[in-house]
Amino acid sequence: VPGFRVFAQFVCCQYKDPKTFDGGYMDPPGALADPQVRKALSKAVNRDEVNKAFFGGKGQIMYNGPLDPSRRGWKEEWRGRYNDEYGYDPEAAKRILAAAGYTASNPVRFTMILTTATGLSSANDIAESLVAYWAKVGIDAKLETIDSATYTTQGRAFKLLNHMRVNGTSSNPWTGTTQFGSTLGTRNGGGPELQDLDDVLKGLYSTLDEKKIDEIWSKAGDVMYQQHKFVPLFWLPTEASVDPKVVAGWDFPGSISGSWTHIENIRAAK
Repeated sequence: VPGFRVFAQFVCCQYKDPKTFDGGYMDPPGALADPQVRKALSKAVNRDEVNKAFFGGKGQIMYNGPLDPSRRGWKEEWRGRYNDEYGYDPEAAKRILAAAGYTASNPVRFTMILTTATGLSSANDIAESLVAYWAKVGIDAKLETIDSATYTTQGRAFKLLNHMRVNGTSSNPWTGTTQFGSTLGTRNGGGPELQDLDDVLKGLYSTLDEKKIDEIWSKAGDVMYQQHKFVPLFWLPTEASVDPKVVAGWDFPGSISGSWTHIENIRAAK
């Protein structure tokens, strides 16, 4: 099952006034505030190489952040447009950057944070690989190690405004959307806040209609996809190896938080 996802998280782009969105992003907004720059970052990454190097080729392509064919609001067109929007094409990445005004004399600059990512021991190694890919298209990303406590404190204080990190989570769509940049709920500096996205998600406050909920998630997915809210990498399948003499079966409907849940459903062999 698609239980755990790995992605490069933007740590940037928080509104000065989250109630009115007036005044734009906190200073300095940096190049990461431009969705075309975020698109170029995706297109510069060779996911096949990363997948083989770190996950033995088992990673499944993540098409749109926390949304997936197994989840609400899925639109098949996201898969169909993936190569154009996110697929590996370093020459296209260079053209996109140039069109956005970033060249060898004016490169995109930001800091890639090396810090603990729960459940993803290879996060910092992946981060260094991404920085190497980005350097090939002219992006100047420096590495900085920050312990998790400091990262959390600085993020909540909005002191990380032009940064990225590699992260992993199995959170549901709501948490996976709002905890990585949103004016809804607790703001933690986790990613680009997008007015259009938050306006759509507010519709979930006022309906229990299943069809409308699916429609809202589809619209939210469109915004995330078009605005490149993440650099999506992979869904990692949840796997288990057991001795059939000990374990007879396990009804596992998918993770809720973390990789392993519903362990009460494990049946012992007789």
